Formats: sequence, C-alpha cells, structure tokens
Amino acid sequence: MSRSLRCLLLLAILVGLSSTAMADVTPDVEVRLVSPFIAVNAGDSYEGRLEILCGEDGTLSQFALVSDGWTASLNRAHGSTAMMAGDRITVDFTARAFDPEKPLEFTCEFKGHTIPFAINLSERNVRNMTEGAPVEKVPAYMDIPGDPSWGETDLILGTPPNVIHDPLLRTITVSGRFGCTLDGGGYLPAHSITVEIWDEDAGADDLMGSGSTNYDGYYSINVDSSDGDVFSDPDIYVKFILNNNRMRVYEPSSGNNYVYSTGVTDNYSGSNLALGSLIPANPDLQASVFLHTQGSRGWVHDYVLGYDVPQARVEWPSAAWPNCSPSGRIQMRSDFSWRDGVLWHEYGHWFDHEMASWEPFNYCNGICDPNYPTDCGHCFWCQESQDIAWLEGWAQFNGYAVSSWTPGYYGSTP
Repeated sequence: MSRSLRCLLLLAILVGLSSTAMADVTPDVEVRLVSPFIAVNAGDSYEGRLEILCGEDGTLSQFALVSDGWTASLNRAHGSTAMMAGDRITVDFTARAFDPEKPLEFTCEFKGHTIPFAINLSERNVRNMTEGAPVEKVPAYMDIPGDPSWGETDLILGTPPNVIHDPLLRTITVSGRFGCTLDGGGYLPAHSITVEIWDEDAGADDLMGSGSTNYDGYYSINVDSSDGDVFSDPDIYVKFILNNNRMRVYEPSSGNNYVYSTGVTDNYSGSNLALGSLIPANPDLQASVFLHTQGSRGWVHDYVLGYDVPQARVEWPSAAWPNCSPSGRIQMRSDFSWRDGVLWHEYGHWFDHEMASWEPFNYCNGICDPNYPTDCGHCFWCQESQDIAWLEGWAQFNGYAVSSWTPGYYGSTP
C-alpha cells in the first residue's frame, strides 16, 4: 500500500471517529431530586428540593431553573458557593405546571462546565418508574430463536437464581426472553438484566425468586408455588430491571433503575410458565434496554482482554451533553439514545479512570471552547494539550475497538 493511500485511510478513520467524539469528561458533581417523586398534573403546584453533591473542590455558581411547561423559581437567590470534596448543598424551588410532560430544567456552573438536571414529574414517568413500565410480545417476525446457554461472563454480570425451596411445595419454572426493538428495525436481547418473580397479594406482594437473563436475553427461574398456604395458587408477574453487577441504566428524576413489568397470571396451577419473548410496550423506552445491553457488551470486551472494570451507571435521558464523571456516571442525552459509539467512548473514559488514572487536565484552554471560560470542551480537529489528547484519544479508540469487535463476538449487528 502506498504511503499516500495509508495517509488517506488514516484520515478517513479519524474523520469517522471524530463524528462520534462529541463528549466530555465532567467534574464530579451530581444533582438529585430529594423532595417527593410524585406525579404533578396541569394546574398543580410543587414545592421541590434539589441536592447538589460535589466530589471535588470548586465553586458552584449561576443557579437557574426554567421550563416551557412550568412557571418556576428558586426560593432564594444563590450566589457563588465554594465547595470542598464531599460537600453538599440544597436548593429549594417552587413550580406550577401547565404542561407537566415538559421537564423542569435546572442548571448551575462548576469549573467551566454547565451542570444541567431535568426533572420529569409527568404522570406517565412517575408511574413507569414506581410501578414498572408495561411490556408486550415481540413481533413474530423478530422472534428468532437464540442461545439460552450461560457462559463465564453471564455468571459474573448476572445474579444466580435466589430461591429457597420447600420440598413440600410444587416447583414452578418461569422462563422467557426479554429485549428491545432497534431504532432501525430488528431485535436486540437484554444482556444480563435482573429478573424478579413476584406473587401479587391483597397486601404486600411476595418476591418468589430472582435471577438474571443471559447475554441473549433468556431466563429460567424455579420458584415455589406457595401463596401463603399450600392450598392456594400464586398470582405471578415478572419484573425486568436494567441492572447487573457491572452496569445499570437509571432515570435521573427518580434515581431508579428502569423496571418493566408483565401482567399478572392469576392462580397459576401449572409447573412451567413460559412467557415468550417480550419488549417494552412504549417505543420511547426501547433505548433504555439498548443502552444497557451495549454497555454490558462494552464490559465483556474489556473482560475478554483481562480487565474487570467496576460497575458503571448510565443516566438516561440526561439533560447533559454525553459525558463521564469520576464516579462512573455516564450521561446520555435523548438525541444520543442509539449512538452506541458515544456510549463506548464514555465507557472508555471510565475504563481509563479505573484501570489507570486521569492525569490533571483543563478543557478551558481557549481551544474548542464555545463560550470560554464558562462553557469549555474539546475537539479532534484542533490541537489540544497532551493530557487531553490522551484522555480523548484513548476513549475514542475504545469506542472504535468495541464497535469493531461486537458483531464478530456476538454474531449480530449492532
């Protein structure tokens, strides 16, 4: 291959990589809603409280709360506030909804970064995150048999079935598959998510047992038939929770992992409850499963190479530009929901933080900083410092490596 052709090939790769490198490493600052996570209807008022936790020294400033669907204000003015690592402050606000489907948007500034946080108190979001979002059968043309076997990484990511069996009771096997439909069509299995088997009761529901799906979305869990006494049959439903030992996906307003729940099979008297292949019923929530699966695949890629990276957590949909924090939080905005290259880029930052270290760096260097010095970033087509070049170059390489490896390892696209 000629030198000029090699240069053109390298340039093409870098251009392709730069299209997915729209991301940052952010300061260790987290905003949480600590007032009640309750549904607010049009015309209702809400007295809210946010908590801001800083994992590093710095100054918080420029507090603001806005929304197209609410009238909202902070209860008092907040000036610049010096914070030490471990410090936390609360911010109280009052809001009145006229279109609660639109979130409240809080922002503050810290070390040249805008820290945004969206608060979604719509009835639909609160119901989904407290009761579990509904599921439905996967379309028949997508329901292609897969691989129900378990491998080493499934056992590390997942949770072995946790059931205490009573030999006097009937054993019920609850089985099936869970996944999502892809943005461009097709089916993607839910990689190593938590599965809980519940018995609906007049009082508190009983957890009958739990386990996990394998890499291909399959689960099979044995539980006992008890429903308070040996003469009753259980009313069974199943929860699918986007959480495993190395990855979880959560909704920011509640802080809860995404949960999906089947309907109830009343008075089940059989021994083999096969629920078939299921997906979230809401098309807008399919991406939560996609992000969890692709994040888990990112961990498997590194584990195969000999690295066991600690758990990362994906906040979706975030108000922030895609980023990774020193605490392992990866924020993915809704318009990046299906961009697994961006997810794997951010996961590359987390790998670098845990398996090596982040050298001191400062994005606010006058290069690719949209509103220097209050809004700073980076880009691949401009000269940055050597620390930023390594930080972002490694993450970009990781995204490219995982995206190139995944189809061959899993035998599928993506």
